Amino acid sequence: MAQCLALFLLFAVTGCASQSSAWSQCNKDLGLQSFWTPNSDVTASSILDSFHDPGQARLHGKGAWMPLVQDSEQFLQIDFKGEADLSAVAVQGHPKYEYWVTKFALSFSLDGKAWDELHEVFNGSKSNNDVQTVYLPELTKLRFLRLKPTKWHAAIALRMEIYGCMKDNSRCGDRPKTPHSRQKRIVGGKSAEPNSWPWQVEIAKTGNKHWCGGAIIHPRWILTAAHCADPFYSSDPSEIRLGEHNRVKLDGYEEVLEGDRYFIHPGFKHARPSYVSPGNFDIALYHLKRPATFHSRVSPVCMPDEDSTFPENVGRVCVVTGWGHTVENGSSFSDILQENQVPIVSRDECNKKDSYDGHINEHFMCAGFEGGGKDACQGDSGGPLVCQDGSGKWVLTGVVTWGVGCARPHKYGVYADVRRLLPFIESTMYGHPECGIRTESSFEIARVVGGREASPNSWPWQVDLLVNGTLHLCGGSLIAPSYIVTSAHCFLSNSEPSQWQVRVGEHNESVFEGFEEMIDIENITIHPGFTLGSYNDPGDYDIAIIQLKRPAVFHKRVHSICLPGMETSFPAGKTCFTTGWGKQNESSTEYSKVLREVEVDLVSKEVCNSNISYQGNINERYLCAGFQEGGKDACFGDSGGPLACQLGNGSYVLTGVVSWGKGCARANNYGVYLDVRFMLPFIENTLYGYPSCGLRPVSPPMSRIVGGREGIPNSWPWQVDLLVNGTLHLCGGSLIAPSYIVTSAHCFLSNSEPSQWQVRVGEHNESVFEGFEEMIDIENITIHPGFTLGSYNDPGDYDIAIIQLKRPAVFHKRVHSICLPGMETSFPAGKTCFTTGWGKQNESSTEYSKVLREVEVDLVSKEVCNSNISYQGNINERYLCAGFQEGGKDACFGDSGGPLACQLGNGSYVLTGVVSWGKGCARANNYGVYLDVRFMLPFIENTLYGYPTCGSRFLATPNLPVGNAGEARPNSWPWQVDLLFRSSHACSGALIDKSWIITSVECVNANEKPQDWVVRLGEHRRMVLEGYEETIKVQEFVIDPQRHVALLKIERIAVLHQRVTTVCLPASEDYEFPVNGSSCFVTGWKFNEQQGNISDVLIQSPVQLASRELCNTSYQGVLSQNEGCVYSSVDNPVCSVEKGAPLVCPRADGQFVLAGVVSNENWCSNPGKFGVFVDIKTTLPFIRGSIM
Repeated sequence: MAQCLALFLLFAVTGCASQSSAWSQCNKDLGLQSFWTPNSDVTASSILDSFHDPGQARLHGKGAWMPLVQDSEQFLQIDFKGEADLSAVAVQGHPKYEYWVTKFALSFSLDGKAWDELHEVFNGSKSNNDVQTVYLPELTKLRFLRLKPTKWHAAIALRMEIYGCMKDNSRCGDRPKTPHSRQKRIVGGKSAEPNSWPWQVEIAKTGNKHWCGGAIIHPRWILTAAHCADPFYSSDPSEIRLGEHNRVKLDGYEEVLEGDRYFIHPGFKHARPSYVSPGNFDIALYHLKRPATFHSRVSPVCMPDEDSTFPENVGRVCVVTGWGHTVENGSSFSDILQENQVPIVSRDECNKKDSYDGHINEHFMCAGFEGGGKDACQGDSGGPLVCQDGSGKWVLTGVVTWGVGCARPHKYGVYADVRRLLPFIESTMYGHPECGIRTESSFEIARVVGGREASPNSWPWQVDLLVNGTLHLCGGSLIAPSYIVTSAHCFLSNSEPSQWQVRVGEHNESVFEGFEEMIDIENITIHPGFTLGSYNDPGDYDIAIIQLKRPAVFHKRVHSICLPGMETSFPAGKTCFTTGWGKQNESSTEYSKVLREVEVDLVSKEVCNSNISYQGNINERYLCAGFQEGGKDACFGDSGGPLACQLGNGSYVLTGVVSWGKGCARANNYGVYLDVRFMLPFIENTLYGYPSCGLRPVSPPMSRIVGGREGIPNSWPWQVDLLVNGTLHLCGGSLIAPSYIVTSAHCFLSNSEPSQWQVRVGEHNESVFEGFEEMIDIENITIHPGFTLGSYNDPGDYDIAIIQLKRPAVFHKRVHSICLPGMETSFPAGKTCFTTGWGKQNESSTEYSKVLREVEVDLVSKEVCNSNISYQGNINERYLCAGFQEGGKDACFGDSGGPLACQLGNGSYVLTGVVSWGKGCARANNYGVYLDVRFMLPFIENTLYGYPTCGSRFLATPNLPVGNAGEARPNSWPWQVDLLFRSSHACSGALIDKSWIITSVECVNANEKPQDWVVRLGEHRRMVLEGYEETIKVQEFVIDPQRHVALLKIERIAVLHQRVTTVCLPASEDYEFPVNGSSCFVTGWKFNEQQGNISDVLIQSPVQLASRELCNTSYQGVLSQNEGCVYSSVDNPVCSVEKGAPLVCPRADGQFVLAGVVSNENWCSNPGKFGVFVDIKTTLPFIRGSIM
């Protein structure tokens, strides 16, 4: 690593600087500048502008490299001006015009004379802006690179980027050869010679306030402590001062640079180290806005190698430098850079009880003296501890981090061990390998029966899952810095994230080797379809995703494996690898201490399901690997680990997850792995969430096809297939939530038993498993209580059912919900919408479609649909129509329950209708009839979320007064009922139960027929349909024998929701509420303001309870024991209130209780005149006896 940290690159590119030059003249040096450039992204350019960082500029002259003479010998040659290792070349076409290279060859030379040409011709771009990257199979040493176009589109135009590593000719770790004068020591140290530690930097805050130290490791990078960079400790901006010696005097070599970014190790916690512990991972990097200028007094320190032994070289004297306090708890920082020689101390010594008592972990090291006296101190944090190697170079061994006090006996200085943090430094500065790239091969290791020990860190995605940080239980695979794929069954006995840890970079569990990181778990997400296997059955969906509390640091020994695409397929016989710390044989009592690997061959599903193997128990979501004779397999403790197969480009993909098998490596009992392809939706859902409702992954094609067309697979992600016994298609439906589906009630006429139905989401072709399908059992089917079956001439009513799934569907871009409309959502006639399904393609067909089909239909006005040439007035307000007068396009048999989806202006689709009814299919003048979902929202709300408790008001409606007399807020008195006799308003009532309404006995006549009465729930504006109204017929009257109140039983239960719910009844006859003086309300559609006329809107009036004695005096003692009184203020009289109007009073908890029912209209609650009502408490025995 050290040889690639500081790259001083001089590019000279020979090519055409303009489009008019002939190739024979294309030998001009394009004048590239010299830049410090990271080794992983070496690029070249003939321009510099605001869009290109000096180390990230592109090769394109004024546009692109464009030779206009089309002969076979043209090529682009790049001189690296030094030896380089090339790893990849990326090409792109012209930035503006439709020119690009489609095929090209590469050749290399070290001297410009002898050329090595790769025999392969590489694929170039597919369009002018398409980037194609060619990864070389191994690093190629070169000085000169030639790219020769062999095929192009229209003309040769080329932009390119080059990736690799230049030979490092820079000098690190060299100090100026200046003699040291003997200056007076300051508390264990001495003043350094000016600029004698040329990598030392000062990190200062606003106002030239000293903050920390740091070390130059690259022209653009400064290494320091995390607590120096973390804004948790100081939010003031930092400036980096290079060439500094005397902080209060300008010596001439100082250079002040800004850091444009800082990178703190993700394992560092934003809390100061405690008195007893240094915390962990206290290291950070500053990236400078511009490169530092290096010279004898400003240059980088060398970085250690991964196998550096400085920290173990006890007694070795190293040097720490900084401007920190010269005494503990000093009042000011040193003006002059101080240096101090301190010997390395073993971790065992440092962890002794009288020192740090075991708190110094493997990411730290110690230096100092047992007796104290020499140490770093406050203000030295982030500064370097450097040790000199055998060649005389100084190596950055530690970063000043922590200590108890300064230079106390037994309290050594504690430093971040830089060698242990190289992976973080490397990944921050240079990135990390692409997914699935292994660091080294392990084929050369001698085989062990059934497998072998892997080369350390050669499977960089492998993780170790530990219970309480010590007990190995399973493996897993990194798929992103914060996410791991493993098996669900690993968490059967314990799924509490706080009791699990993940160790990345692990090889030997019993030895710390330097690349390990222990990371806590934030969350464990188990596939909702997971079922545990048995001896003969692998179960299903055995996958879990672990989210880490902080990202793992990716580098060449720790990074992710690639995920397959749904189209990724390997043939039977393909050799793949499985890895883990599991048992080495079935009878072993211990897990392996070292990571082991074994090659296994993929086995066809037919072989795996044969009678001598698993006898058909392996479903389409699993795959098998191993050998018929056995001998090689995963085993107990390998669960959750990867089955990794290599692609042609050399990268590995996570093909399977170790899941199940009979024993380990038995003959004819192959290893069974979850097929990761079919878990991609779950992974996508867990890592990235899923789209908002109603968004399609593709836009609908516009070309119409007679009667419809096959839909693009999974382009209607809410569409579901309803199957009887998992095989027989009967209806469609629409996902509205992960566990809920809207469909038609008539689908369940012949069979409404949930256990005999299944739902398949992600379906397109019913006859082929395509990978996104999920079969889910049904928990419950809720049919609207108002459902009535239609006839030939009549669609019936309330044709809707809600399916609750036994477990939620996994949402992703191909499976998610459609949006529900709002009550205000309205589309005009002529709006083109879509209906989809697997129904018959024409009326006379005998078979349903095997593939999902779609058809555009136009919305039709209710007037047209109800015209004499169409449905002659039989389509009520809860239905809508769509189609064409001439017919030809429509839903058909088998599409029932499916969606009519209309697109909003924001691009999302809403469930506008549910396929319900029609005469035939696509007949002229016989439009498709759909249930209007807007008017089913209360039922959907009730089914998904339940309904409020009795007495709960709904107040989330526009700004109307809450407590004043006059118009009530719409639906704010949700128990209010409008009683209609022969379709005309008669009186008011109150909903006291799903099936019962209470009103005044004066309202109904026992001699009248109940069927002449209907109740309207959810009513506010009587003459306007607002959407929440529900009309239900009365089944019977029950009259109070004392002739005080009447109860009306309705033919079916009411659908309760926020806008329609019951009022509470008093708790008992002697319930002492409400009391005299209580503030209450009377509500109804007839008040004195209308001089006895019926109001169009519901009216409310506040009143107060009066004492019965005072009221009775006013009425000359004629009140019965069943009556009570109310009064209102002078400016708010309440007169001529309609019969049956409820009087309600709020309890202390805010719920309203029915206190009374207005018994007749001949009352007025002016001052001195009291309104009379029936006291509900006195009728409770009758009410309860009747409705029970």
